[in-house]
Amino acid sequence: MKRVLIIDDHEAIRIGLKTAIENEDTQRFLGLPSKIEVFTAASGEEGIGIFKQKTPDLVLTDIKMDKMSGIDVIREIMKIDRQAIIIVITAYASIENAVEAVRLGAYDYIEKPVRIAELRKRLKQALSIIQQREERTRLIENNRILTEEIKSHFLFEDFIGRSRKIQEIVSIIKKVASTDSSVLITGESGTGKEMVARYIHELSDRRDGPFVKVNCGALTETLLESEMFGHEKGAFTGAIRLKLGRFELADGGTIFLDEIGEISLSTQVKLLRVLQEREFERVGGEKTINVNVRVIAATNKDLREEVKAGRFREDLYYRLYVVPIEIPPLRERTEDIPDLAEFFIKKHRERTRSKVKGITERALNVLMKYPWPGNIRELENVIEQTLVLSSGEMIDIQDLPLYIKTHLCDDRSLSDSIISRFSTGMNLEDFLSRIERDIIVKTLNLTNNDRQETARLLGIKPSALQHKLSKYNIEIPQKNDS
Repeated sequence: MKRVLIIDDHEAIRIGLKTAIENEDTQRFLGLPSKIEVFTAASGEEGIGIFKQKTPDLVLTDIKMDKMSGIDVIREIMKIDRQAIIIVITAYASIENAVEAVRLGAYDYIEKPVRIAELRKRLKQALSIIQQREERTRLIENNRILTEEIKSHFLFEDFIGRSRKIQEIVSIIKKVASTDSSVLITGESGTGKEMVARYIHELSDRRDGPFVKVNCGALTETLLESEMFGHEKGAFTGAIRLKLGRFELADGGTIFLDEIGEISLSTQVKLLRVLQEREFERVGGEKTINVNVRVIAATNKDLREEVKAGRFREDLYYRLYVVPIEIPPLRERTEDIPDLAEFFIKKHRERTRSKVKGITERALNVLMKYPWPGNIRELENVIEQTLVLSSGEMIDIQDLPLYIKTHLCDDRSLSDSIISRFSTGMNLEDFLSRIERDIIVKTLNLTNNDRQETARLLGIKPSALQHKLSKYNIEIPQKNDS
């Protein structure tokens, strides 16, 4: 609920303004989710007292009042809150005083006699500023909490990984962080592109500003445009109130455009303008909004190929491709898995109420042999799952998901086996049958002879598994129901 304080020594004006603000038509015009609470004060002194007690979002004060003038009210309120939104009410003859009020920190002024349409317009503009501040505060706080959470488990300065490739990336990040240059982060899904973007923001001079993320691949073209640039009330069906765009909310900070390769050509044109001019209009709006943001984009696509195919604008590509950072997939930096596993254990241990303190070397060896198609995101999911299901203090092989354990295949021993078996005269068909039989037996052992689970892990129907059991004379012990 928004709060408005009216300060005027004329009772009729106080009542008139209060009635106009509380009017249902005003409520609909402003598009607020709840009614405005209005306080009134008959003097500057009374108004200051109410301001201290109620902390209103917006103040309307007359300029000319007995004892304490509107100018004095502004000075006192500014001492209490430098961010206060104040609109002064003045007669035409006192315009100079209104200009002085604005110089002292007032947001705007409105002339007497106050017209309801003009009052609503000024209220809407002021509330837009208030909403933007609240959104920015929320984003900055969320970013601070996330940053502190990450720092509590692992130093930002060390990042996560000791591999040569990661250290090269860290070196680039530290060089680019102090600039405002656009950064394009590429890599497979789940490799940690958002983490790199947050790392850049945290090391930059914008660290105290918001870090705002836009998932460009999760929204339709219309919704994405509204999400990035905002919209005015009534701009389209469902636009019941003013919405601030992500670029507005990121002003003074960093905007992270994830999955940038998914945006339409028409949206690319509007994004190019923001990158070039640092200005845009909300959907359905006419006012040009200027912003000061650092742009970091990410994609798992090859944008050069997208440009050749005509799906991505070449001029936008070069606007984004100022400092490229390519993150390798986890399978190409398996030496980072121990550090990542330790980080995720610390990150999720308290929330999952797990007793786990670490992970065994045997389990790490299994994790380092798995190809990780889902990269770091998949590893985090596996660690969290084992924390939930494990009952011991150390994660061991038996705690890992079955699909991870079925990849327990040592390439060297397999090569040796191939050479030794073919040297004895075994043909290819017999050799492949022997491998298939061994895989079925090992999977049965992993599932404790559960045929349904074995068939699921092998990706075949239970009837097909039964056929193979008969073909290879594999006997499954009967379960004792007693």
